Amino acid sequence: SESVFAEDIGKFPDLNIAESINRMPGIQLIRDMNGEGMNIAIRGLGTNFTKITLNGAQIGVASSGRIGSQNQNREVDLDVFPTELFTRLDVNKSPVASMSEGGLSGTVDMRSARPFDNPGTHVNYQLQGSYGEINEKISPRGSLTASWTNDDDTFGVLVGVAGVNNKSTITG
Repeated sequence: SESVFAEDIGKFPDLNIAESINRMPGIQLIRDMNGEGMNIAIRGLGTNFTKITLNGAQIGVASSGRIGSQNQNREVDLDVFPTELFTRLDVNKSPVASMSEGGLSGTVDMRSARPFDNPGTHVNYQLQGSYGEINEKISPRGSLTASWTNDDDTFGVLVGVAGVNNKSTITG
């Protein structure tokens, strides 16, 4: 079992959860045609053998597959989860009896940010942009996370939003 925490995630320029998890040994990243990480494979097994959970609950999403592929399966596309909204990623490479079934190669649990992770009032923002040489366009990316807890830490609110407008062109 290995974990990556928010401090470690923030040190790298990863754009999504798949790219953050790829930094752990034994995990391979499957990239989309634009080069962004999309799915992960643990210990060399296919991506459909990896179980993805969010705060311990299974995510049930049917993937449309990568562009140009014939396979449409039950993989979870991790490119839709921005790193800014998560505080911890736990990867279990060997199943144990206490885990729910389904992850033959391993299980990834994503823990979302919570207001009591940082008591008090906090606002975090991030703005990025990437420039494509072929299409000569800028793809903006941004996120905003705000949290508040009362003085005696009995009530808290956290709101987060992230957005990206990818503009890509492929020639061939």
